[in-house]
Amino acid sequence: MFLRTPLRGFGATLAVLTLTLSACAQPGEGTGAQEVAERADDVVAAFAPGDPTLVAGLVPTVYEDTARGVRAEVPVVTTARRMTSAMEVLRERGLREASWDQATDVDITYRVVASGPGTLGIVVVPTWEAESGTTTKPALVWYDAGSKRVHTSPVLIRESAWGDFVDEMTKAADRKIKKDELRAALADEAAPQGTGPMLGFDADGNLIAHFAPGVLARKDSATVRLKADKARPLLSDFGVRAAAASQSPSVFDGAPSPGGGTVAAEPPAEDQSATERVSADPTTRPSTAVGPDCATLNCVALTFDDGPGSETPKLLATLREAKAPATFFQLGQMIKANPEMAKQVASGGHEVGAHSFSHPNLAQVDRARLQKEIVDNASVMEEAYGRKPMVFRPPFGSRNQTVDEIIHSTGAAIIQWEVDTHDWQTRDAGATTEAAVNGKDLQAGSVVLMHDIHPSTIAAAPAIVSGLQGKGVTLVTVSELSLNAESGYRAGRAYCNGTDRAQKGAFCAG
Repeated sequence: MFLRTPLRGFGATLAVLTLTLSACAQPGEGTGAQEVAERADDVVAAFAPGDPTLVAGLVPTVYEDTARGVRAEVPVVTTARRMTSAMEVLRERGLREASWDQATDVDITYRVVASGPGTLGIVVVPTWEAESGTTTKPALVWYDAGSKRVHTSPVLIRESAWGDFVDEMTKAADRKIKKDELRAALADEAAPQGTGPMLGFDADGNLIAHFAPGVLARKDSATVRLKADKARPLLSDFGVRAAAASQSPSVFDGAPSPGGGTVAAEPPAEDQSATERVSADPTTRPSTAVGPDCATLNCVALTFDDGPGSETPKLLATLREAKAPATFFQLGQMIKANPEMAKQVASGGHEVGAHSFSHPNLAQVDRARLQKEIVDNASVMEEAYGRKPMVFRPPFGSRNQTVDEIIHSTGAAIIQWEVDTHDWQTRDAGATTEAAVNGKDLQAGSVVLMHDIHPSTIAAAPAIVSGLQGKGVTLVTVSELSLNAESGYRAGRAYCNGTDRAQKGAFCAG
């Protein structure tokens, strides 16, 4: 059994935007994107309309791969780094699942549904076409500036009131909705991890639960509306703020809500009155984690350096077959030399990080060279992927204060490793597999170092993935590893694992 311990044997203001009103009006409204925009509007139709121009630092980013019919638009929010990370995680998750379905047309867009002091809500809407039909899997992320954390919709409801919430929603549902299916969906985690609903508010303060198509045994999506007077007693402190940010949107500038507190574990109720009752047989509130909850799961991030190269497509096929993600730290010169392979990685839904332009020892070069290798390279990646990378791995792990400062200027966190498979040294598939699956340093939260330019590593990949999954590991991207932790990755700081424990590994100072 995989344990969350060492594995022995398993071892600014609105002016920041500088965008015109027409550019900010809604994402996904460029040439040929009308249908995408209409789909997204349909998903959020029951929610109060948000206004992206109220979100300081929100800038749309677009990734396109015309050869595979991919267009993905999600925002960077410079005033909320963790929200930006969540947007990337959701984009990659949508692309990944579409790849698993062998989709031929993939569109991802977003809508802002709430903004106010310390509070932000954004829906990401992935839609794809495959032989099985059309799939739409929207996910709503709520951001609390006080804690600098992201959450899924259950965070709007007090933990102690979840049972009552389920009861009230069951009573409020249309008769055509089967009550047992509704209760089962409410017990599940919210998308993208489960089939639970997106929770938000309409302009009158009513609580809206939006279920994706197919969740309630019907082809279309479904919406249940809980009247404001019924919902209000069930809301968490954050839920009250989210309702206000939905009904009366105002500027979000990344600062905490004045006197609003943060999302935290709920203290015991002092007054269980008729309006704040606790169910005699309460239903447990689902996790509020966005994607995999690595606080409870045995998460490990597989990473591959130095590509993309001629062996990378084989690795992508292995990962796709196993429905497993990875993080690729790529060289700018390799992206320029292999643009098609670079697109395969990103369109497959894998995280792409920077690894410099040409792989020098960064601690041994001058500032002008660092500018080219780090800052200019970030622009190369932005041209390829529509946004600058949020994670950076220095070649050889080599860094100093100047290196860290320049990486910080690009907004990227520094990701090292906890487990070195030495695949670059042994060039042996068996040895690489053993190090990755049974390495003495491997534990929940580990980052594993490999390279997708070595045939032996590609040969080892199927056994590595199946070996880890067979022992209870949830494979995640580097950003997923820390997205839901109390403290996420910070720009210019170095990490060797997730952020829910002390950093241990190569050249870390997280």
